[in-house]
Amino acid sequence: MEFRTWLYRIEEGISSSIRNCSPRAWDENHISDSWLQNLTHNLQNVTITDISSHFSIEWDAYKAVGALEKDHGDIAFLVKLTFPHQTTSIPKPLTKPLIGVAFLEAKRS
Repeated sequence: MEFRTWLYRIEEGISSSIRNCSPRAWDENHISDSWLQNLTHNLQNVTITDISSHFSIEWDAYKAVGALEKDHGDIAFLVKLTFPHQTTSIPKPLTKPLIGVAFLEAKRS
């Protein structure tokens, strides 16, 4: 998938999920759950093909609760980017992953 297509689909998934919550289900937790479900169902594992060094994106997202939500925010993202190694004469594994976590504080306004 092209990178800009992937970004557009993420933005459209979030926007349409939020629009579908208005006006009756306009609750912060419900809104967060709605767009999380949309994105995790449709766009979890993607290979980006239009950038010079193709890479794959695997990710998941969770609605944080309790102390995790209080300390870091409403949404927790787990992300794994896998980039191919550059070709060299030294044998190496075929992929080099980058793994990380990010948090988002969601507001309904």
